[in-house]
Amino acid sequence: MANKICLFTDRHQPSLLLGVALLTCAFNADAKITIVPPFTVVSSSLVNHTQDWVNSCEAAYKIQLQNQFPTTWQKIFDKNKAKKCTEYAVTYKASIYNDSNQPALDVTGTTATLSSNITVTQASAAFGSMTAHSYATVESAFQIIANGFVDTSNPRVHMKLGFHKNPLYSGKNFPVNTWVKVSSIKTTWSRSYHASMVVNKQTGHLITYGSETHGSYDNSVREFDTDLLSWTTHYPATTFDTYQLDAKGQAISGSLADPKPWAMHTYDEVVYDPMTNGLVVDAIDPHNWYAFGEFPNAIHPTWLYDLNNKSWRTFVNYGSADTTTVPHLFASSSEYDSIRNIIWALIPSDSNDRQGQLWYMNSKRDAWVKVPNPAGGVPLAQIQINTTMVQDSLRDKLVVFGQYARQNGSIAVYSPNQDMAAAGSWEVKLPGGDPVIPDDQIPVDYDRKQGVFVLLPSQSGGEDPADTFVYDPDKNSYIKVPNASQIPNADLNPLNYMLRYSPKMNMFFLITGRWFTTTAVWAFKLDYSKL
Repeated sequence: MANKICLFTDRHQPSLLLGVALLTCAFNADAKITIVPPFTVVSSSLVNHTQDWVNSCEAAYKIQLQNQFPTTWQKIFDKNKAKKCTEYAVTYKASIYNDSNQPALDVTGTTATLSSNITVTQASAAFGSMTAHSYATVESAFQIIANGFVDTSNPRVHMKLGFHKNPLYSGKNFPVNTWVKVSSIKTTWSRSYHASMVVNKQTGHLITYGSETHGSYDNSVREFDTDLLSWTTHYPATTFDTYQLDAKGQAISGSLADPKPWAMHTYDEVVYDPMTNGLVVDAIDPHNWYAFGEFPNAIHPTWLYDLNNKSWRTFVNYGSADTTTVPHLFASSSEYDSIRNIIWALIPSDSNDRQGQLWYMNSKRDAWVKVPNPAGGVPLAQIQINTTMVQDSLRDKLVVFGQYARQNGSIAVYSPNQDMAAAGSWEVKLPGGDPVIPDDQIPVDYDRKQGVFVLLPSQSGGEDPADTFVYDPDKNSYIKVPNASQIPNADLNPLNYMLRYSPKMNMFFLITGRWFTTTAVWAFKLDYSKL
């Protein structure tokens, strides 16, 4: 998106650019940046010129005055030659304010002089990206050389500000029913196939956690700021020499005072918990060969991550006589239930215990509860490893997508019992409509406003999605989104658990990339009525 440009003059020179008021740049009601006056002197020092420079300056000044004032030049020259030929190097601080409801990205300032007595020696200032209603200050915003005629507390300069807008805040102008790349950043880390992404419902930021553990052992939490379109890493990854067992025999890394999980595959096993503003990670990863070999008898806890203070702790299961007893999920699924304020965990066939179980963490967050299987059990022929489970909150269902055997495009649907601790019912459905290529793992999430799912089944053996589909539960039908843009290097095969719906932004986000590509963030705004 093209940069926006504003011009500000310090202090009392009204700016005529765009017809805006003094010191305020307003493009529309949602984009306004204000200079916080005045420009402030940070440092000032006398410039030590040679006598030859002074003599040359005085000679030029004398000629100038003789041409302008033929009869009175000598008096003016004698009075002002010291001011004219004495110079100061001055550095200024500048502050700006984003007085709008939208972020301003990559704000820069360029300073120019309005006076022949001033030379700008450093013109550029980088204010960075700004959230809505925030300040930014640059201590060395610009530097000038000014002679003695200049009141350095009130220099005659102007600053031109440039910035660009976040495309996510385009409102009605944001394209619908197509993928839009909103960020592509070369990072020192790469997206893991086996990692998961969730959306912080308070901020709208994207949170990733999970490790490849096939040559990479990264247990860092990372956050994508959807306002500033930038990544941050919450803490550096721990190293193998810190892997240990705590006093309960639980697997931790880091230190006893500040424990962190081992690096692990997380698949669809990371949940954002709005009750605590944190993550719930109920994963276990036997593919971390080193750790499992060193500590074969380790107890593997459920981990809770506090996004406010960026710290981990292990879950204490007061629902069991042994408080370290928790469900162990490998290549499994979990999901927050917005109706009951609980967290579901589904253990499919061919998982860690190979049984097929459904658990939930209760609303008090102090116990895991195992739900008895209904008559006929869990449909394990359909619910296999690598699946993704998503709640249909409008219809109160849990819907499981993907089948490891890739035999069909069916889905499994769980209807909870009114007593959630009692067995509910499972049903396997084969949706009609547009054909979907069977896939073992399908990036998918649910649009809570429109009551439908968006999914990206990948091409068999390929990296890019074949198409973007909507699943409508009322019609039990897949609908292909026509003309939805393909996503280069989406790398959805073998695995991608980083498609999530953001209620705050009312759109879907997808993170793509692999070790030799940049990490990209895509957005998709669904308008189901237009399909």
